[in-house]
Amino acid sequence: MNVINAADRIRVLATIDPDDPLLRAELDALAEDTAQRTGMPTSMASLVLGMAQHAAGSYGLTGILALAGGTPIEWALCARTVTSGKPYIIPDATRHPVESRNPLVTMGGLRAYAGYPATVAGHVVGAICVLTDTPHHFTDDQLTTLHQAADSMTDILQRHRDGK
Repeated sequence: MNVINAADRIRVLATIDPDDPLLRAELDALAEDTAQRTGMPTSMASLVLGMAQHAAGSYGLTGILALAGGTPIEWALCARTVTSGKPYIIPDATRHPVESRNPLVTMGGLRAYAGYPATVAGHVVGAICVLTDTPHHFTDDQLTTLHQAADSMTDILQRHRDGK
C-alpha cells in the first residue's frame, strides 16, 4: 500500500487542523528559526496529505510555493521524506536523476533541498525542510539542526492534535 494514502496515517493527519492560527504561528516560528540556524533562505514545515503537500508553516517562501501554499504530491520533495521515513538530501536538484525533471526545479528554480520527517502517533505526517535556489552541500551541523527541528515539529503537531 502507498504510505502517503495509508488509512492510519490519514486518520492521524485528520486530528491536526492545518488552519489553526496558533499551529501556523508556531510552525512559522520554527521555520524561521530553522532557516536562520542553518543559514538557508527558505524553510518549510509541511504536512503531506493524500494529494498535496501543504505548507503548514514557512519562512522565506517565494514563487509558486508561496502563491499556492503547497504543491501537488507529485512535485513534493517532502513526500519523498514521508514515504521513506528518512531524511531526503539533494545538494543539486538539476543533477538528481529524479528531481531534475521536477517542475519546482525546471520552472521554480529549486536547486538544493534537505528535509527531515516529522512523526506523530507513529506515522510520518510531514517534514521540516530547507531549500535554496543555488546548489548547496549540507554540513553535518545543518543536518543536525534539521533533525532537531523535526523533533520540535513533531512536538508542536502532537500538542495541537484535536485542539489539545
